[in-house]
Amino acid sequence: MIIKLHLLNLEHIKRKKYKTFEEKKKIIFCLKKNQNQNKKKKSYLWAKKMEKNTRLKQARQNNRCCLTGRTKFFLKQFSFSRHVVNLHAFEGLLQNVKTKSW
Repeated sequence: MIIKLHLLNLEHIKRKKYKTFEEKKKIIFCLKKNQNQNKKKKSYLWAKKMEKNTRLKQARQNNRCCLTGRTKFFLKQFSFSRHVVNLHAFEGLLQNVKTKSW
């Protein structure tokens, strides 16, 4: 199994961007809901902030397998893809997991 390091690094960068985006979004909504500011000032601030944030688009988050870097069929319990879970379960490396064979 080959670890796709470049994909994992890209995912790490995306998660950082997502975190900063969420922080900015919270600040903007607090500015919008602030009752002490008059309406013109509030709408101006809101328009400016949203203008800047349209450039920072929300990064989509994908869960990736720790060993293979696969995104499809990711199991959150183990943080592995189904292929790796199947292999580990068959070898008996996962606790409380039984394999069925007929």
